[in-house]
Amino acid sequence: MSYLLKSKPKNTGRSKFIAVVLIYILLSLIGFLFGNSWRRVVWGVARPVWATGTFVWAPFASIKNYFSLKNDLIERNLSLEEQNATLLLKEADYDLVVKENENLKNELGRQFSGTKTISSILSKPPRSPYDTLVIDVGSADNITPGSKVYIGGNIIVGLVTNITPHTSLVNLFSSGGQKQDATISRTGATFTLTGNGGQNFKVEVPKDTDILWGDEFLYPGINHSIIASVYYIDTESQGSFKTIYLRVPINVFASDYVFVD
Repeated sequence: MSYLLKSKPKNTGRSKFIAVVLIYILLSLIGFLFGNSWRRVVWGVARPVWATGTFVWAPFASIKNYFSLKNDLIERNLSLEEQNATLLLKEADYDLVVKENENLKNELGRQFSGTKTISSILSKPPRSPYDTLVIDVGSADNITPGSKVYIGGNIIVGLVTNITPHTSLVNLFSSGGQKQDATISRTGATFTLTGNGGQNFKVEVPKDTDILWGDEFLYPGINHSIIASVYYIDTESQGSFKTIYLRVPINVFASDYVFVD
């Protein structure tokens, strides 16, 4: 024999709603009639829950603080390294400006300083082509193509490439893509620098090569003329080489005079 199943009551949702309303009214009345006592009961029940939440989440907060602190320290360390390199370059720049000033004071009124001819810079970037200078001496002053050009007495910056009777064009060693051999003053090792434009150079060497921040690279010869100094070493590459970045240790484009050998 079969029996029909009873259908589910259709007012289940309504009953739940009425129950929630009644519970809310009841709790409100209890809170109104027994305010302080009720709050103590609620706090007493909630306190273990709060304490458990604090216990569970505290280690995660500590881990988050650890990584935040670590990232801050890394960023601060990188910033300090950059500031230190900048200060070293500014110190070298200042010393060389002082030297240039002394040389100019000693040579004012004279055309020659030993074998070097003092020349005013007539044009520099952006008025002259990138990484070039136009100076006010030429063939009439015994200047020839290939003559070396210095700033500050012992900073060699380029060579004369074109001349007229009274002017010359100087091509800086830092011109983009130009190659120039140079020797580290500290170790005597020789490398080929590549001009990177704007008084900058770079060279790629094996990662175990002994090159340090601040190392000076010299022009080949016995005069120990400085071409550039190291201001950054990139060792982040996954390969077996590192990139050395160098810069002329004085602002060529801020100078008004050069010495032509």
